[in-house]
Amino acid sequence: MQRGAEQFFPELGRMGCSLCPQRPLPVEETPFEAGIRVQIHSQEEPPIIDQLGFGAAPGYQTFVSCQKQQLSFLPPPWGDCSSVSLDPDFERELSDPLSPSPSPSPNPPYSLMGCRLVCETRYVARKCGCRMMHMPGGAPVCSPQQYKDCANPALNAMLRKDACACPSPCASTRYAKELSMVRIPSRAAARYLARKYNRSEAYIAENVLILDIFFEALNFETVEQKKAYEVSELLGDIGGQMGLFIGASLLTILEILDYLCEVFRDRVLGYFWNRRRSQKHSSTTLLQEGLGSHGTQVPHFNLGPRPPTPPCAVTKTLSASHRSCYLVTRL
Repeated sequence: MQRGAEQFFPELGRMGCSLCPQRPLPVEETPFEAGIRVQIHSQEEPPIIDQLGFGAAPGYQTFVSCQKQQLSFLPPPWGDCSSVSLDPDFERELSDPLSPSPSPSPNPPYSLMGCRLVCETRYVARKCGCRMMHMPGGAPVCSPQQYKDCANPALNAMLRKDACACPSPCASTRYAKELSMVRIPSRAAARYLARKYNRSEAYIAENVLILDIFFEALNFETVEQKKAYEVSELLGDIGGQMGLFIGASLLTILEILDYLCEVFRDRVLGYFWNRRRSQKHSSTTLLQEGLGSHGTQVPHFNLGPRPPTPPCAVTKTLSASHRSCYLVTRL
């Protein structure tokens, strides 16, 4: 219920047994309905009684049984929720005047109703230079003339366009309710109340109600959104399928990796080894052509058996002009 009512009914602050006074409440009749509207919400969420409140009619005692529910949703990329608190006095960029902006100062936790209320406050403050009575922020409150000429038309136009895009909160508290009613007062109670308040019995029957709000049980329900598929589940499914169809295990995977390393080593190192041999072959060919151009007889390499030589024997050959010296390494 609204926190402002606690100064008139101190029992509203006692959460647990009863939130409402155990005495008749006088009701204020309007042209459309008779009774009161009540909303049960967490302290972090602003009340929207005209949209989320339930009614209690005069001449009845209304029992409201509550069950606390805590909702938790995942942020992007798994879900679409927000936990950034908002500030109604924060200046927005002109390109997107209605989008919620991060708050530079501490504010109440993010809630869906709070986001919509902040969005409406920003819009009315930008259009009219003031805010309505129920809106938060530091802007001046609109005068009755500003209400009539600017604030009400601007808010109605904004609600028709549905310009506020507010994501769901990542964490919220909700109270599930079950209502039941009984007829009051009895004849004896009507006579007693009529004498006590100096009113007629008909007035008591038409203008008095009792509202009892209590918890159904001293526990709460948690609704949590979780990821549909974890990385560990993916790896477990892959391993299970491999073991079922091909009899693979962790040792098989290691053997496959070892085989791939062997193939990589043979391919890559073999490529560089062949390239090195081709470079040596081309240098030997150039050496033979150089010796032939200077008139020096190139020794004939016999592919047959040859006498043993030292592993690194070096033969020094001089050209006819004695200007070049060639070193032929005999492998």
